Amino acid sequence: SPFDPLTSRWSPFTPGDHRLTDTWHHNRMFTPGGALLTFGGYGHHKYLNLIREWNPDSGRFTTVEYAGEFQPRYLAASAYNPQDSLFYILGGYGSKSGRQSMSPEYYYELLSYSLEKRQFSKVFDFQNTDAVLFTGHAESQIFPVLACHCLCPV
Repeated sequence: SPFDPLTSRWSPFTPGDHRLTDTWHHNRMFTPGGALLTFGGYGHHKYLNLIREWNPDSGRFTTVEYAGEFQPRYLAASAYNPQDSLFYILGGYGSKSGRQSMSPEYYYELLSYSLEKRQFSKVFDFQNTDAVLFTGHAESQIFPVLACHCLCPV
């Protein structure tokens, strides 16, 4: 159901032609401008690499075009950093083809997404490191220890 911040009320949910199980376990954020974006997800035996934006006028999500590499995944951690205006995605599970049956794997990388440029960049690859990652009790939280490990010399 859509939420209207002007009236502080939820609109009644009306089942339509959208499918509720298309994008489970996605990451999401509200942009500084108030738009709702979702990243990745899982549905119908497929991992997704979509970015979708909620359009309150139409009551539907639209797909956002982007540059850079974002492999299909779900169950990633994420956080927005207002100081550099980047959305960060850490790890996840998926497959390059997006198909659940085709070599799924864990991702050990930290990606950034620029809202302004609509572009992904790889910040760090944890594949062969001794990095210790701390995530919050709730999904989609990355604590400062990660940034310190990536940016501070040992």
